[in-house]
Amino acid sequence: MSHDSHHAPVADKMELAPERSDLGLFRPDRTRGFCDWLTTVDHKKIGIMYGAFAMLFFLVGGVEALAIRTQLARPDNDFVTARMYNQLFTMHGTTMIFLGVMPLSAAFFNFLVPLQIGARDVAFPRLNAFSLWTFVAGAMVLNGSWLFEFAHLAGWFDNFAWHKALVYTDFVPANGWFSYAPLSGTFGQANAALQAPRFTGVGTDFWIIGIQILGIASLAASFNFICTIVNMRAKGMTMMRLPVFTWMALVTSVLIILAFPAITVALIELMFDRQFGANFFNPSAGGQPVLWQHLFWIFGHPEVYILVLPAMGIVSEILPTFSGKALFGYPIVVFSGAVIGFLGFAVWSHHMFTTGLGPIPTAAFALLTMAIAVPTGVKIFNWLGTIWGGRIRFTPPMVLALGFIWMFMCGGFSGVMHSAAPADSQQQDSYFVIAHFHYVLLGGVLLGLMAGLYFWFPKIFGRMPNATLAYVASGLVILGFNLAFGPMHYLGLAGQPRRTHTYHAGNGWEDWNFVATIGAFILGIGVFMAFANLVYTAFKGPKCSSDPWDGRTLEWSLPSPVPEYNFAQSPVVGARDAFTEHKHGTKRIAYEADGGEDGVHMPSQSWMPMLAASGFLFVGFGMPMMAMGIPHAGWIVVSGVAVLFAGIWLWALEGPGGYMLKTPAVSPTPAGAPAAAPSAH
Repeated sequence: MSHDSHHAPVADKMELAPERSDLGLFRPDRTRGFCDWLTTVDHKKIGIMYGAFAMLFFLVGGVEALAIRTQLARPDNDFVTARMYNQLFTMHGTTMIFLGVMPLSAAFFNFLVPLQIGARDVAFPRLNAFSLWTFVAGAMVLNGSWLFEFAHLAGWFDNFAWHKALVYTDFVPANGWFSYAPLSGTFGQANAALQAPRFTGVGTDFWIIGIQILGIASLAASFNFICTIVNMRAKGMTMMRLPVFTWMALVTSVLIILAFPAITVALIELMFDRQFGANFFNPSAGGQPVLWQHLFWIFGHPEVYILVLPAMGIVSEILPTFSGKALFGYPIVVFSGAVIGFLGFAVWSHHMFTTGLGPIPTAAFALLTMAIAVPTGVKIFNWLGTIWGGRIRFTPPMVLALGFIWMFMCGGFSGVMHSAAPADSQQQDSYFVIAHFHYVLLGGVLLGLMAGLYFWFPKIFGRMPNATLAYVASGLVILGFNLAFGPMHYLGLAGQPRRTHTYHAGNGWEDWNFVATIGAFILGIGVFMAFANLVYTAFKGPKCSSDPWDGRTLEWSLPSPVPEYNFAQSPVVGARDAFTEHKHGTKRIAYEADGGEDGVHMPSQSWMPMLAASGFLFVGFGMPMMAMGIPHAGWIVVSGVAVLFAGIWLWALEGPGGYMLKTPAVSPTPAGAPAAAPSAH
């Protein structure tokens, strides 16, 4: 057996003697550089990598969006073909939702949740690493489809028999981020080759398996965050003392666990339709295409709140900090977030008002859609109450947070309009829906996440972003966004349908489409400037103090950047905004007598999470290759499953390991004043 956990405490992990795991393999605890990042189980490094990948895919999705807007800048344009246009809007939506917003929220969850609750790591560090690398595998599968598409367009496959036998040669997903059946599955009478009844090619197979892999990553992370928040809070950190951001992380994780099984079932059924000739969604064989819509949207509408709630949590931390006041109505803000999550499962069919549900379900879902606006409005009034009468500092995070409220309210107003079934019937599948969706998810969520990046970036890297560039980028983002998506309200009501690759002159759409394209490019420049500012700051920005914003929560009590062990001694919390009260009033933070020369236990690094996740990469590419008819592609799938199970098996057998790390001594009473005993309420 290994005795990793019984090492004498060391000041730096490079002082550790080489140690073997229970498998007899050397643990990578002493690695530095690239290998250190590949094997890390440190929640902070995992959060940084999530954020880096998210920013990368935001840029990829942005380029896809600019290609779409370039095509629509003028009538009868031929910048891209109709097929490429379908691929672009499908991959743009999929990339932004699953590879941009969700992993950026996960980056904040990973980095901040343990710090805000006074923990030294998440509950399951290796599972955390596994969720990251599984996400990377799913992202590579989805975007790897572009490689096959470009190879096909370049003629590299022309001499292969399997390529000549393909009936449909779209290698990139081309049927929307919602992938409606039966167009995404089979229809009509299937033949032996299962090619003729399909409307789309193997791009849909890439989409199916890629989303399934990403779902596994999200579920693994969500179980981890729930266990961490419920079980690893510092002494005195009751549930009603949690920062609102941590509360929203908890609600979001519960939503993911409840919502993703529905889309998982739908994806498996669609995969069986396409790969094995099943008939779940094939109407000619008794299947029900509308079943796909129910399964997708009972996931898809909670997914909207999975994307929005983290941004709401971020704004709920920023507004009190830069208003110099406690959050107005904290219990109501927390409760309204939970109500939003609950009602999110009761409104899915407002996406289906035009499918012929009948008057009773239409009326029920219309009323519920109106009702979900209530807790959202409660949050907005609480935010306004927070800044009312405050000493407001218009820092870049504050400007972006205020922009979030403004843009999200605009998206919410148009959302309430969709609760009226007659209005929804007119707006369905028009550019009005595009405008609404982007005001919520881009104008709202993106601004909230950007505010969080600028707010916590000094804590993550110990460096302060350039404020002037941040103001300019924020202004460009808000200006470009409104120019791009504001006119789409008019275009939708004027009859322009969504998901069409061009339009004829004479419909009155030309001028506003051109304005929208100009706005999209301004928005792209603003987002690029904002991200470039952050990337430069991470390496070259001016260093800052550990608490540059006069923060209110526990993470601001730590050095910047945060040390590996987080807290030198475990905190004991005596109030909701304990750090603010500790700095400016009654001392509310004490420390337990742990750490110091005796050290704190740190989890060992491991190759196994990445090894296990890499199996998904083989499965993700192998199954679409089987659908293409590539010889022996099934062995790629078998190899992937073998790698996955081998990684999990070795993970279980290597043992938990760990080592002891010395921490600096911390006075039991910070700042030299007596700490108040944590109160019971």
